[in-house]
Amino acid sequence: MAHCTTRVITAITPLSSRFIKWPTAAERLEISAEMGKKGVPNCIGFIDGSHLRLVSEPVEDGISYFNRKSFYSLNMTAIVNYKKAIIGFQLGFPGKVHDMTVFKSMSIYKNPQLHFRDNDI
Repeated sequence: MAHCTTRVITAITPLSSRFIKWPTAAERLEISAEMGKKGVPNCIGFIDGSHLRLVSEPVEDGISYFNRKSFYSLNMTAIVNYKKAIIGFQLGFPGKVHDMTVFKSMSIYKNPQLHFRDNDI
C-alpha cells in the first residue's frame, strides 16, 4: 500500500504546476471583486484541510497515519477560488498531523510576500 501511495504522489506532483497556479495580481483583483459581490470582500480563496483515506495501515510508522477520525490517512490542505479551482495545496503529511501544521508548511504561510504585494489583494 505504501508503494502505491508513493507512486501516486510521485506521478501527480510534477503535473501540479501545470494545473495549480497561484493567481496573478490582476487575477487576484478580479477574484476579489467577484467575492465582494458575494459579500466576502478582499477574499481570493478558501482554505481547508482534508484527510485522504488510506485503504490500510502503512507498514512504516502506521500509527502516525491514524487520524482523529479513526482511520488511516494523509492530511492535505488546499486553497480554492470561487470557481472551485485549486490555487494552492500541501499534501503528504500523516493523518495524525494537525491541519495547522500542514498550513504552516505552505509557502503562503512561510513567505506571504511571494503571494501578496503591498496594497495587493
